[in-house]
Amino acid sequence: MLAVAVLALSVVSSPSPNPMTAPPRHISAPLVSPVQLSKQAQAGKELFGLRCASCHGIDLQGSQYAPSLRGVGAANVDWWVSTGRMPASTGLRIEKHQQTPMFTRAEIDSLIAYVTSVAPGGPPIPPVYPSTDTALGRQVFVTNCQSCHGAFGQGATVGYGYLAPSLLQKSITDTEIVEAVRIGPAPMPHFDQAQIDQRKLDALVHYLSIVRTQAVSKINYGGAPMDYGGPTSEGFAAWALGMLTLYGVIRVIGTND
Repeated sequence: MLAVAVLALSVVSSPSPNPMTAPPRHISAPLVSPVQLSKQAQAGKELFGLRCASCHGIDLQGSQYAPSLRGVGAANVDWWVSTGRMPASTGLRIEKHQQTPMFTRAEIDSLIAYVTSVAPGGPPIPPVYPSTDTALGRQVFVTNCQSCHGAFGQGATVGYGYLAPSLLQKSITDTEIVEAVRIGPAPMPHFDQAQIDQRKLDALVHYLSIVRTQAVSKINYGGAPMDYGGPTSEGFAAWALGMLTLYGVIRVIGTND
């Protein structure tokens, strides 16, 4: 009875796992063993074994250092690798930021071919179609993106030490945007067709391309962008400029009696 009581007490008093430090959840999807990999997938297998397997596991099962890649889909692999966030240069629980990709486009495609051949499932790389609906794109951005990425897409903090990256970087591609929308790389949520359909997604990409072009070209129709610092810094700058102007006027019209 005493042993049972001690066991029950230890279960009750054990702290719940912290989601920020808990080990990654592994996907239990089984591996598929094709009779023969394509030439592209075989090249991906060799590259995976050289640069990815030490963390993600030789069978894509994941480890204490990295999550499982079974059933994650082509969009996940493409987004993480083509944006330079993988292979990781930091710890598992440290947020990854966009940088120059380590692999060429052909090597990334071979990795995608290998992962999706032996562990199918997950979202494919989403398509992007031309759109000219700037107003709809702006509406989608304001409704779903602005609260984290900032009013101009300049990026901002989202809490818990995470950052929503800037969407004004010249290196960002349309495909990377739609992939991020569909897969939701944490802490960003994913948006499915019911939330953002293809027409809205295309309009969003079109709107962001305009904003990004203006930022890269230093075009700002609203006046001085002030590095897109937001209303607080811009308001303070306006207040400081106004006070200095007022002080100058007082000095000019003042008299010494």
